[in-house]
Amino acid sequence: MVRRACEVEAGGVSFLPVPAALRLRPPRGRRNWLPQGRALAERDVAWRHRIVCGLLAVHVPVLFVLGAVAGRGRLATFIEPLPIVLLLGIAIGPFGRRPRSLAASLGLLGSSALLQDMFAGRSGAAFHVFVAVAVIALYQDWAAYAIGVTFVATQSVLLAAFGGDTWGQAIAMSLFVVAESAVLVVFWQANEQAREGSERLQAALWEGQTSVRARLEETERIRT
Repeated sequence: MVRRACEVEAGGVSFLPVPAALRLRPPRGRRNWLPQGRALAERDVAWRHRIVCGLLAVHVPVLFVLGAVAGRGRLATFIEPLPIVLLLGIAIGPFGRRPRSLAASLGLLGSSALLQDMFAGRSGAAFHVFVAVAVIALYQDWAAYAIGVTFVATQSVLLAAFGGDTWGQAIAMSLFVVAESAVLVVFWQANEQAREGSERLQAALWEGQTSVRARLEETERIRT
């Protein structure tokens, strides 16, 4: 496929490089089953980050209220959600994309851990972490996935060692999160391939349109 589009100059036909945003990328090999982790466009990151931060912001007052309902005591009710508030501040603060997304991810995971600690023995609180991992997947970032899996695995081990959970429960929780992450990675791969296909189509259309326009202008110049 043509990589450069034609443009007419005073001395004849020259070639104009395709804009970087529309340059075609070589197709992937069939054996590459994992997403390459290409950075999302700024507009895509912005709305995804707003969703994650919005959900995290909703958690803050809920954690204070549930702490009081669970009978944690005034001091614990006030102190325990403070790390979540700090992470929310970093997530919406003037920092880079990666620190803000990781802070928001840790905030949701920390909320899950705090809810499980508040309502120990109630299986419903444990399912919060699966929702948190699914929300974190919006970032389509390997670092966010790594934090999610590592956080859940570490929490499960600590609960088994010191919190009264069995090692079977710890292993089961970790495996479920790994399985969920694997499914989310499949969706990520499909989304990334769809974006690449769309970019290829846009690049081809841009090249074709520019080439046709240059040929018409050149024909008009020769006639005159």
